[in-house]
Amino acid sequence: NIAILLKSSQGFLNEKDSLVIAKAYKFPLASTYFINSKTEAVSLSRKIGFPVVLKISAPSIIHRNQEQGVFLDIKSEKELETDYDILKLRKNGNIILQNKIEAEAEAIVGAKRDPEFSYLLVFGSGGIHVEYLRDIKFAVIPFFSYQTMKNLIRESKISSFLKNPKQLWSIFVSLIN
Repeated sequence: NIAILLKSSQGFLNEKDSLVIAKAYKFPLASTYFINSKTEAVSLSRKIGFPVVLKISAPSIIHRNQEQGVFLDIKSEKELETDYDILKLRKNGNIILQNKIEAEAEAIVGAKRDPEFSYLLVFGSGGIHVEYLRDIKFAVIPFFSYQTMKNLIRESKISSFLKNPKQLWSIFVSLIN
C-alpha cells in the first residue's frame, strides 16, 4: 500500500519502495533488478541483453552520480564484471542492474515533507541533470491542481526535451485523483 510506504518513510524512500510507487502510477521505467552477485549480474545481462547500467543503492546515497555510483552503457560481460567490482569497492549498498533505455528525458518526481506546508510535490530534470541544472520545481500538494501540474512541467527545463508533455500530464492526473 502506497500510503503505508509514505508514512513509514524516514526521509528519502529507498529504491525498492520508490519503484513500487512509480509502477503503481504507470511511470515508464527501465527494467530493474536488485542483484546479489557478479554471477547474477552476468546471467541477467545475458537474459536482458547489453548494453546495461549498474547503480549503487544505499540510504546514505541520494545523488549516485556525485558518489561515483553509476556505470552507464556497459556493453560486455568483461566490462560488467569490472564495473561491478569497482562499485562494490567504492560503496556499501545494494547493486541495481537495469537495461539501458533511450529516453526523451529523465525526470525527477517526488514528494517532500515540509514543516510549514505539509507535503510538497517535487518535479524537474532527472538523472545527472539534477545536480548540474538545478532544475527542480515545488508545488504544495494540498493545493495541487491540474493547472499547477502543467505549469510545473512547462516551467522546467525538461519540458523542452519532451516530445509529448501530455503523457506526463496524464500520469500526474492519476497522482492527484
